[in-house]
Amino acid sequence: MSILNVQAHLLINESETLVLDPVVVSAIIAFLGAGLSVGIGIWGYIFQKNAERERAELVVKRDKYNEWLGILTKGLHVVQTKRESTSEEFKEKMDIANNMLLLYGSDDVVKALQESIDMAIKGKTEGFQKIVLAMRKDLLRATNLEETDMQLLRAI
Repeated sequence: MSILNVQAHLLINESETLVLDPVVVSAIIAFLGAGLSVGIGIWGYIFQKNAERERAELVVKRDKYNEWLGILTKGLHVVQTKRESTSEEFKEKMDIANNMLLLYGSDDVVKALQESIDMAIKGKTEGFQKIVLAMRKDLLRATNLEETDMQLLRAI
């Protein structure tokens, strides 16, 4: 729209004040309303997709954490009750589960995993509580539990 066309839609009344043409005002309001509606719709869509993605990631993490903990407790229970050394099958399952933690776990879970592996090499199992606590914090976003509260895990 050129400046001349804009001036044609502006009316000057007798008191020499500038008045907009009602058609122009209606068009501007309609344009702003439509733009606002589209913007809110796009924001809502993006927000919903983000929430769905986060929910899906949480389910995957929960499943991987549960799998890891199951393998660990079964293996440690066998070692503690039967006084057997861990089998190659257990070590292989544990390696796969550890790799899944490296891929899906939070930074705190990965750090706790490394600490527990270092401790396990030295023959200690106390580091596993750190991993479980880090997993809880990752899944729940906050927890009031501490490592000492993790003693309830029978095989750890």
